[in-house]
Amino acid sequence: MSGFPDIATLFRVTLRDPKEGAFAALSLPIPREAAMPIVLLVSILSTLLALIIQFVAPQQLPSEMEEIARPEPWLLAVRQFGQLMVLICAIYFGGRILDGRGGFKDVAVVLSWLQIYSIPFQLTVVLSAVFAPQLGAVLFMCVGAYLIYVMVGFIDIVHELGSMWKATKLLILVLVALALGFSLLLTVFATGA
Repeated sequence: MSGFPDIATLFRVTLRDPKEGAFAALSLPIPREAAMPIVLLVSILSTLLALIIQFVAPQQLPSEMEEIARPEPWLLAVRQFGQLMVLICAIYFGGRILDGRGGFKDVAVVLSWLQIYSIPFQLTVVLSAVFAPQLGAVLFMCVGAYLIYVMVGFIDIVHELGSMWKATKLLILVLVALALGFSLLLTVFATGA
């Protein structure tokens, strides 16, 4: 396959077999210096998705919480970028600790592709929740479980772990470490205040 495959082809490959989707994403001719612009672009797409969701399914919030829950679009984009970068760094360094072989650029590419791949699923869940709340709740759980499965497969491929169990263990360790890290930061800020 020469050049960039179209998104629809990459989507079909990933839908058929997530690990093949990860291989396809990694085989794209993306230079190392393009990793950060890709993460930035995906963060902007995630921000647009969040704004669409707010428009389609607005939450009724108290006025004092409005600014916190619905920040300015540029702040939302910064938050999306920061969250994605933290996850990329955590998966990269966590994989290295468990003898993973994935480079930073490779981890950034597969996690960025996961973000793009998940957009149609997220929109389906939101629209279902608007028109059929019970169906939306069921779809939310099913889609969440499926996307975690896809992420585990991506981690397995990018770090060449050779086992979905090892990739699952890495994801669990990363999520626990991030939760503890954020809890510690919140404690430090609360103490400082």
